[in-house]
Amino acid sequence: AQLLRCAKYLSAAQRATEFLLQKMYMKETGLLLRRFHSGEAAIPGFLDDYAFLILALLDLYEACFDSQYLQIAVDLAQRGLNRFEDHQNGGFFSTEAGDPHLLLRIKDDYDGAEPSGNSAATEALFRLAQITGDLSFRERAEKSLQAFSAKLREQPVTAPYLLASVGRWLMGPRQIVVRCAERSPRAEQILNETRQQFLPYASCFLVSDADVPLLASIAPFVAGLERKGAITLYECKNFVCELPKNFD
Repeated sequence: AQLLRCAKYLSAAQRATEFLLQKMYMKETGLLLRRFHSGEAAIPGFLDDYAFLILALLDLYEACFDSQYLQIAVDLAQRGLNRFEDHQNGGFFSTEAGDPHLLLRIKDDYDGAEPSGNSAATEALFRLAQITGDLSFRERAEKSLQAFSAKLREQPVTAPYLLASVGRWLMGPRQIVVRCAERSPRAEQILNETRQQFLPYASCFLVSDADVPLLASIAPFVAGLERKGAITLYECKNFVCELPKNFD
């Protein structure tokens, strides 16, 4: 949907996400379930489930710019990933603590056919840090990189997705923000023209006046950028913006 600007793909992504959030996400506790069958959701999620859903929510936010998806991604990172985090040594266990059926808790660090939960969680935290400006997300991601640094030096080909997070860490946060009075084809066109550049580590935002109140509690830096005219484009690096470009 982001690349092709195809409404049916966005609609399919939103339907899939709404099913997961309504049937398999417990908003009161922050618990995510991993199995749905015959109308019943069950089995507490593993690290992978939380990390990949956070990434999906961030992708969906940057496709439709509905702040509720960003809000849930933040919640899953704060309450969800906390269930698995090794707060002392960094990185994440695949399972929660206290499960009597487990002999030991492992930290998966191999990116095979699918990226490992640790690689996905680290990438998710870095992305959240550059979207929200919350340094605690970045600190947790950096601690995870440090935990696997020896493995990355000795066998980098075993964790290519984690290496992509190293690239994001080295490049630092970058934000592309289109601030507009209301959503319009013209505002979307300006954002899409900017997206045609190769900016693999940039986060993109389309922020209307109506989006500001909710976004202010999640990403205050982005929400605080003022609209100078009908549409204003900001290009920022590490939360420092170039001179804005105004459009009628």
